[in-house]
This record gives sequence, structure tokens and C-alpha cells, in this order.
Amino acid sequence: MANTQFIKLFLGVLVAGTVGCTSLQACQTAQCSADEQITAAVHQRIEHSPTSFGLIHVSTENGIVYLHGGVSTSVEAAAIEELAHVPGAKDVVNDLNLSP
Repeated sequence: MANTQFIKLFLGVLVAGTVGCTSLQACQTAQCSADEQITAAVHQRIEHSPTSFGLIHVSTENGIVYLHGGVSTSVEAAAIEELAHVPGAKDVVNDLNLSP
């Protein structure tokens, strides 16, 4: 359980480091780009998912969401990809790798 909290904390720090806005709520009140808003929305959906995922890097460029990181199963990869389809996202590129 503590490991899950650490991962979520680390993911939050990763979001803050890769996105100009640190959260979806901040993006809604600040001057964030559309790509930053999409990235924040995807991170929020992943963080609030009932399933705990490993470290997933999310970036958005021109409305296209890119997913990178390791997952345990192809089912996990598909679930994360589905979570990444947020309003404003034109497409999702799933570059998640199966980790042993």
C-alpha cells in the first residue's frame, strides 16, 4: 500500500515536471496550453483509476497523447490507453512495453 502511494506521489511529481500546470484543476484556472490540459487530464484519470499502474509517462503534442513506460500485461496497456482518450485528444499512441 505504501508503495502505491509512493508511485502516485512520484507520478504527481513527474506530471509537475513535464507539464506547465501541475493538475487539471490548475490548468482550468491558469493559462495552460491545450496539450498541457490534455496531459493533466490523462494523468488525473490514471491516478484516480481503481487499478494501480506502474510509472507511466504521458506527453501530448498537437493533441496526440503519447504513453511510455512498462506494464505487466497487455490488458493493463489497453486499460491505460482507454483512460488516455480524454476530451481534446485527437489520438493516443501506446508505446507501453510489457515488463517481465
